[in-house]
Formats: sequence, C-alpha cells, structure tokens
Amino acid sequence: MALPHVFTVGADHPSLSGHFPDQPVVPGVVLLEAAIVPLLETGERHVAQLETAKFLAPVRFGEKVRVTFADLGGGQIRLDATAAGAVVLRCRLRLSAAP
Repeated sequence: MALPHVFTVGADHPSLSGHFPDQPVVPGVVLLEAAIVPLLETGERHVAQLETAKFLAPVRFGEKVRVTFADLGGGQIRLDATAAGAVVLRCRLRLSAAP
C-alpha cells in the first residue's frame, strides 16, 4: 500500500485558465488524478472502477494536499485527502492488474 502522498497543483496548471476565474480552485478531476498517482506508479495496476468520489471542500492552486490510503481488500482502496485542515476528497476505487 502506498505511503501518505503530498502534492500541490501549481497556478501554472493548464486547467486554471477559465476555471472559476474570480475564485480559482483545482478541478475535481485534476485533484483525483494527482491523488492516485502513487497507486499507479509501478505500472502494474490500473483503476478498474471508481466506486465513489466525494469532493467535500475546494482546493486552491498551490495548497498542499495530503493523501492517505487504506487497503480494504479485494483490490478496493479508500483514499482520503486533506488540505488546509479540512477533508477535501474521499473516494473508493478498485484496482486491478494492468492489461
């Protein structure tokens, strides 16, 4: 299982352009993609199914996001992400061997 993972999405990320121009926040898909990187680094697994994903608070560009993982068995992983002291993402996904 992956260790806790910390990342930021910089203000130069291409998704910033036009995404909530007056209040720029990291789009959920960008947040989720960055959060799962450690699970896929070896190339031996891929996400077979995203079972649930709840985006609970906005993440600003440049904010530090900390992700923890829990192995629920059967390839199922729970992922929790926090930023600025708040839970920002909770999801469950199922991994399987890469094709």
